[in-house]
Amino acid sequence: MPSEAHDDADSTTGGGRDHVVPTSNEREKMAEKEKKAVTCLRLVLLAVLVVSAVVVSVVLYLYTSGKEQEEFESQFDSDVFKLMESLGQHLDLTLGSVDAFVYKMVSHAKSSKSEFPFVTVPDFGVQAAKVLSTSVFFYLGSYASVKNDQRLAWENYTADPNNHYWLEENIHQVQVDDPNYHGPIVEDFITSYQLFDWMVNTIPYNDTTDPYSVIWQHYPSSPTPYIPPFNWVADTNPVYRRNIVHARETKTITMAEVSNLVDDPSDEQQVQFADLTNDWAKSYISPDEDPSEPIIELIFPMLNTVDKVQIDLENPDLGPPVGLLFLLGYVRDLIRDILPPNSKGIIIVFKNTYDQVFSYRIDGAETTFLGSGDHHEAKYNHMGRSALLPDLSKENKGKGSSMYTGLPLDTKACVYEVTIYPSQEMQDRYVTSDPTMLAVGAFLIFLFTSAVFLLYDMYVARRQHIIQNRALASGAIVNSLFPEGVRDQLYEEHRPAPEQAKTKNNMLSSVAAMGAISDNASEDPSAMSPASGKPIADLFEETSVFFADIVGFTKWSSSRTPIEVFELLEALYGAFDAIAKRRRVFKVETIGDCYVAVTGLPNPQAEHAVILVKFARDCMTRMRQVLEDLVETLGVDTRELDMRVGIHSGPVTAGVLRGEKGRFQLFGDSVNTAARMESHGKPGMIHVSEATANELTKAGKASWLQPRDEKITAKGKGEMQTYFVIMAPPRTSIISSGESMVLSSATMSSIGESTNQGLRGSLPGRSDSFDDEFQATVEV
Repeated sequence: MPSEAHDDADSTTGGGRDHVVPTSNEREKMAEKEKKAVTCLRLVLLAVLVVSAVVVSVVLYLYTSGKEQEEFESQFDSDVFKLMESLGQHLDLTLGSVDAFVYKMVSHAKSSKSEFPFVTVPDFGVQAAKVLSTSVFFYLGSYASVKNDQRLAWENYTADPNNHYWLEENIHQVQVDDPNYHGPIVEDFITSYQLFDWMVNTIPYNDTTDPYSVIWQHYPSSPTPYIPPFNWVADTNPVYRRNIVHARETKTITMAEVSNLVDDPSDEQQVQFADLTNDWAKSYISPDEDPSEPIIELIFPMLNTVDKVQIDLENPDLGPPVGLLFLLGYVRDLIRDILPPNSKGIIIVFKNTYDQVFSYRIDGAETTFLGSGDHHEAKYNHMGRSALLPDLSKENKGKGSSMYTGLPLDTKACVYEVTIYPSQEMQDRYVTSDPTMLAVGAFLIFLFTSAVFLLYDMYVARRQHIIQNRALASGAIVNSLFPEGVRDQLYEEHRPAPEQAKTKNNMLSSVAAMGAISDNASEDPSAMSPASGKPIADLFEETSVFFADIVGFTKWSSSRTPIEVFELLEALYGAFDAIAKRRRVFKVETIGDCYVAVTGLPNPQAEHAVILVKFARDCMTRMRQVLEDLVETLGVDTRELDMRVGIHSGPVTAGVLRGEKGRFQLFGDSVNTAARMESHGKPGMIHVSEATANELTKAGKASWLQPRDEKITAKGKGEMQTYFVIMAPPRTSIISSGESMVLSSATMSSIGESTNQGLRGSLPGRSDSFDDEFQATVEV
């Protein structure tokens, strides 16, 4: 008995070890694997889109912001160049025109045989007006160099009306006709023929200053009621003195520090002098101009060298200056009307060697005084462009269109450095939020594209999921209807040519082929016609065919609804299918209440007859339990149903008749014989042919066989010796619909007793001792 149990276990798996047909779970795992691959690819594509969006946005932002920054810096450099060049041009024009004017004054003294300082230049106002018209300065004056021993003579000289006629001439004639003069016409003024200091106090005669720098001829002339128009000694003001002394000693054109700039509000003298200067200067400018803005002074030494074109300062015979010319001008006039209207927000900082610092803002042609100190924004330190004023003059550096023969600009005393910066406002005109908007726009476009892609992908995935589910369902149906070899041939026939080159393990290819079989079969009757390819059929020499029929089904079903009929059949056939799967039996079909199965195909099975007999035994046992379970819902007469089983072993032809609703079928005499075994069988009995009995005997299962007393007469076969199989139901669990059902001892005893009674009643040759033998042969 142990050997029989071992044989039974082997037959459960024998013949199916070479190839395992994929289960529905395996197919789902394959589909899930490919779904994960598609999901990974989808995530990679989405990541590529996101990264591309970020990269494109960043590159676009960097490029556009870089272009804006480049345009901003280019415009700033252009504005700096214009400002620096204009400052240089102003200096060049002033140097040339003043040098010519000095020559005229010295030449007049020589031609009139006059000695400095006792020289009065006729038409001084006219000539000075022309010099000022070529520059941005508003005032031109002369300092007479009066030695200490010449003081009385000088005061007498200035008291002579024939020598100060130029003052009335300037007031009544020149200034009225000068379109560049914007100050008031003042006729009521005081004069002083004595030298006085900057506080309008007469200088004592015991003063040791030598020489005095005395204001003499000047233009324009707008005297005030409290300041005499000439004989003011500039040396008495320490601010003026050091620059005058430096110009006289070095014989260079010297720039003076700003006289009206208050660096220290606590310095009363500085504040007082600035107020006096501002009060005096407002008489020479337009009323809408601010007189308190910085005023710059240029001091020109006058050398008695009319016979020299080029002055050699190294010549020891060159005497001291015979006098000084000076120009006054507002710094704002040096830097206004230079830039175009779109150039705004330029900050220009002036700083001299006396640590005076003041700032202007330039907006196109207009200037705004920002006050004392450096008012540029620190974050633009790196963009500052600096130059020294003397270095901006081409004439001073000998780079003009013609050789400048006048005195050079001083580079040692009060030297101005000009530094130009941009401002935030200027940068905002060029560096805008456009790059950010473009970058965000590009990112949003990519984001929108990604969203559309995701939406499209979602619908495609949903459609693919539906198709895949249909394909899996179709595949499951196909797998249940066709053996593997047949199924593969059907797949190959219905797979497009390019697909045939692909691997058979590709799940998408498989499900596509499954769908093709189903669709073509239903839509095109000729899709599976013989013309579509070589017939799909094979001869299997070693097989066993099973036919089972439910006894009493016709009567029982006549009193039942279709739902109840199908409930019964589905319960029974579902249980049989589970057993077939466990026993490696191939279910061929069901026709009404007839169940057809086969062993030995599609893969050979050495003990095909043993496997099929055990399958029949299990089905009959399971049927009794299913019927018991259905009694409550389908009625007590359901218990009266039984089953006939017929089995025959032999060769069969198996294949698919292609066409509409083509299916796997068995052909041959073995099939007919198995059907005869079933029809001539008895309820509750397994009826086998002599060929099957021989197979069981070869497998060592002769004890299972009981020859039938009478031979049967089968249609087309004549008389046949047949056998009944004597087997006990198994005691172990029977797999049913994927679940385990353990039979109780009472149930086993009941089933065994029922089987014994049936055998005794149908097998007259058996004695009562059969009960003992039966119990001894109970097996799995």
